[in-house]
Amino acid sequence: MNSQQARDLFSEYREGTLEAGLREQFERALRQDASLRKDYEQFCAILMALEGGRDEVIEVPLELSRRITESLETATPAPRRFNIIELFRSPLGYGVAAAVVLIPVILISLNRGGGSNASQASMLGGSTVPTRSEFRMVESELSIVLQSPKSDQLEVRDGLEGPVEQTFEVGAKTLRQAFTNAKPEAQGFWFDFKDDTLADRYVVMPGRTLVTTQEGEGSILDLATAISNHQGIAIEVANPSSESTFKWNLTPEDNLETMVEKLRVQGLALSDNVSDVFLLTE
Repeated sequence: MNSQQARDLFSEYREGTLEAGLREQFERALRQDASLRKDYEQFCAILMALEGGRDEVIEVPLELSRRITESLETATPAPRRFNIIELFRSPLGYGVAAAVVLIPVILISLNRGGGSNASQASMLGGSTVPTRSEFRMVESELSIVLQSPKSDQLEVRDGLEGPVEQTFEVGAKTLRQAFTNAKPEAQGFWFDFKDDTLADRYVVMPGRTLVTTQEGEGSILDLATAISNHQGIAIEVANPSSESTFKWNLTPEDNLETMVEKLRVQGLALSDNVSDVFLLTE
């Protein structure tokens, strides 16, 4: 999925109506593209401002109302109606849309004499619950932020088919949770959403000890674990159910740059998604 295709799905993703396959592709695109993530955040902010202003009643001075009415009566019909949603189709449009939406909101707030911070936040807030699935390494912890307009249950498993270690309720209230790996070796965690309101994710967290020399053959999960042990980095595996087999030969001289080249030869890619969680894809 390219960035433009992802932008076309902003509304459906925010409303939680994307089917599972598209949602997984969309979230992968967000994780890989910092510019796309920024556009999506701005998109949500703009719509929240619009939703917050739906029920606002603005008192227009009588003289201004009269002049507007006279202008409308004498004006010629416009050949084409302006549609703010069209601005969301391109990255440049987000800035324009933000100005169109937020400037009137700010002016209304100032015209009221300010008001409390709470009331201003309420005006900008809206009631629609956004969809969030954020995974980020903060020092040695995997920090996750989850939110969904639909309720779901998250099961965190030790490995792809291992026992359930923890269970969390996911819904309109933002869930923030941190995970650590106290083991000396890297460990894989399977974040399994039972109703698939968010895309399932498999993340390998580094252990306390680096293993600078490794050679082996196995699944993509075994490979991700070997790289995590070697480099001390967190790795998300895009397709943990892959049946492909891979080989690796990691030496003390290998760094991320040489490792990326070795993976490329096997048809794999390792990219940093600007959250200190690397993404391993076939």
